[in-house]
Amino acid sequence: MFQIKTMSELAIRYNDKSVLENMHVARAFELMQDCDNNWLVELRKDFQSDGTTGNLQQYTRRGLIDLVLATDPAKHGKQVKELAQIAADDDDDASDGDKKVEALEQKLFILGTLLHAADVSNPVRPQSIMLKWTNVLLTEFWNQGDEERVLGQPVSPLCDRQAGMLEVPKGQIGFINFVIEPLYKIIATLIPETQEAMDNLLKNKEFWQQKQIEHTPFDQLFMQ
Repeated sequence: MFQIKTMSELAIRYNDKSVLENMHVARAFELMQDCDNNWLVELRKDFQSDGTTGNLQQYTRRGLIDLVLATDPAKHGKQVKELAQIAADDDDDASDGDKKVEALEQKLFILGTLLHAADVSNPVRPQSIMLKWTNVLLTEFWNQGDEERVLGQPVSPLCDRQAGMLEVPKGQIGFINFVIEPLYKIIATLIPETQEAMDNLLKNKEFWQQKQIEHTPFDQLFMQ
């Protein structure tokens, strides 16, 4: 949003659509144009699978693009809704051809959603790691807010340093309740091995709830 608000070169280049995600994946493929880096050309264009021939280079490129673009937080709500539907659905009556197309689309969607889940996974990590990166993330947000003030721009949500320092536990609890927990609960029904993440999430939520009750000052929140 900072790129879009300031009409940066990147925002203009990518038409305000998933600006940083588009930049990252495009830059990756630009770097691969160097012959020493281009592992993509080693993939076969006549790859055989299930009696059909496919272009593995194009398939891999399309998959990588879809996965990186899926990490855009703006897509979170739709991802949670669609993943919940997948978890609830049984076999459908589609034809074999349709099923193959739907299976590919669903595979890329699930992989992208899992990558997004990993991208926002800080609240499900062990507490020492969670605290370190929460502090780093808050610093980044507040630095952005400081820069927005210098530029005469409205301060973005979560980026107001003074207000934010007074409500860190509240903000983290809200992030867990409304963003992380709904997503990870669905993932846990599909992947039982994620129970460790759910256990960490509960511990971290209880930690922030206790800090909120104690009105712990900001300068003491990360002293572990």
